[in-house]
Amino acid sequence: MDLFEECLEALGSSIEIIKNDADQNKIIEKMLSKFPITFYGRINWKNIPKKCSILSPDKILSILKKRNALDNNQIYIIWSDSTVPIVKSSLENVLNNFDDVEAVSPDTWIYSPSAGWLIEFYHDGDITLGFE
Repeated sequence: MDLFEECLEALGSSIEIIKNDADQNKIIEKMLSKFPITFYGRINWKNIPKKCSILSPDKILSILKKRNALDNNQIYIIWSDSTVPIVKSSLENVLNNFDDVEAVSPDTWIYSPSAGWLIEFYHDGDITLGFE
């Protein structure tokens, strides 16, 4: 079992794997239109005025609740490894299984297009939350 399969098992049956390339491309294009990436594969945070650094994943829910930014709580998990499909899940599910989610690829993005935010888990340990 590879790390992606372990992650899917940890996340359980309440997920949706976005297998269709066209659907994946739409999600990524929408994300990149709001949160552009640098040439080295990191969100270009200097162009995102509303952002904050987060010390640990367990702080994410409280920050989003304070900003009233949880919406329907359905998010997309996007990994820097383009061979891994995007997964739709709930934020709570992702945070409860964070170690398995983060292990799949060096960099991970949690994106909520409906609520207009993105969290980047960068391989150097930085966690940044940005808003459209």
